[in-house]
Amino acid sequence: MPIDIHLTCRQAQAYLRMATKHTGNPIYDKIAQERSEEKIGTTLHLLETRFKEMKGEIEVSTVDKECYYDSRLPPFSVGRITGSFLPTTTNPANKEEAKEKVKQILHEMKKTPTTVVFTDGSSLGNPGPTGCAAVIYEQWGVTEPYTVRKPVAAKSNNYEGELQGIYLALNTLHRSQSKSRRILILCDCKAALENVSSLQQAEAYNDLVNAARQRLFEIQQKGHNIQIEWCPGHMGVEGNELADMQAKLAAEEAKHTENNTTWTKQQAMKHIEEQAVKRWQRRRENQTTSSHMQKANTSLKKKCSTWGSRTTQISINQLVSGHTELNAYKNWIDPTETPNCSTCGTRENIDHYMYECPKYENTRQHLMKEIDNIYEDYGIPQQERTMDVVSLAGMRSDLTNEANKRMYLAFTKYIEDTRRFAEQV
Repeated sequence: MPIDIHLTCRQAQAYLRMATKHTGNPIYDKIAQERSEEKIGTTLHLLETRFKEMKGEIEVSTVDKECYYDSRLPPFSVGRITGSFLPTTTNPANKEEAKEKVKQILHEMKKTPTTVVFTDGSSLGNPGPTGCAAVIYEQWGVTEPYTVRKPVAAKSNNYEGELQGIYLALNTLHRSQSKSRRILILCDCKAALENVSSLQQAEAYNDLVNAARQRLFEIQQKGHNIQIEWCPGHMGVEGNELADMQAKLAAEEAKHTENNTTWTKQQAMKHIEEQAVKRWQRRRENQTTSSHMQKANTSLKKKCSTWGSRTTQISINQLVSGHTELNAYKNWIDPTETPNCSTCGTRENIDHYMYECPKYENTRQHLMKEIDNIYEDYGIPQQERTMDVVSLAGMRSDLTNEANKRMYLAFTKYIEDTRRFAEQV
């Protein structure tokens, strides 16, 4: 990726990290002050400008705030919440065991007046329109359930939907005047349950998780004993199935809502990187003159697969980009340099070095034989067996990683055996 786009991307991410700190943080207060004074030309103004260039669909106000550590807030004040969590599994047999355990717990609840709550969240597409719901039995085994549902956002994910479902249920319980001393909450998302009942700061949706913890604390203060359990989804548990149906209806309603999604910090950072890739691709399409670079598969990766020596890697990158140490390119930079090959006197461009110069004919034949063997081993159709630089550099998206590696190593051997670029060292 070009260095200017890379720096713009990192500057945008740096601004986002600072702008999503909580009120009271010195960095956040400094940003708020400069905004109010409309200062321009400062470092913060530069970073904000870079963020606006790269933000795409993001607004700072829709990004999850970072953790706010305060001993006066939950989870530190929550002490008597009980719960148990089965090991995470997708094994149907284990889900059957979990289902039987839930049935047993619900049967025991009939002996003591208990409010039972099932919660669920749903995202159509994940990410997509998201809704949540809760099904509440005021007294399990005695009263009929009532349901509450809420559209969450026009574009969000299942996890936020599950958290919103738990918060919706707790909010409803907090407003109600339940006479049951015991409350059982069942949800089919372990991660959401564990975050809400944990003593650790959440890594995502901090405000929502802390709001749910605060509601748990307030309900507990009213004298209720709260039990939290995981309920396997789509296993025929009546309350869970009803909550799932209501959550899907809420997700359908969310298609028409104007509610903004809440981005986690990780999602927002990734979105900025995606915007940087798009900018790079637009520049490549509009400005690139090298036919090899036009074919190259450009994707943003923190670590790229490379093999062979560093010097040879540089030579291959130069051949792909067209910016080489060959005489034709040197002549383009400096007209006083000769563009011709020192061996045969022909113009020394990439095609000459790769396919024409008689000096490298024997080495070239070995390369072509090896490439033919690779294509044969992987069953590549004859019409797709190309020998262009992009293919040899292991950049073909239609080949497996192993095939691309073998192509790259064969090309590496050709470059090292010809010693054309070693002459420049």
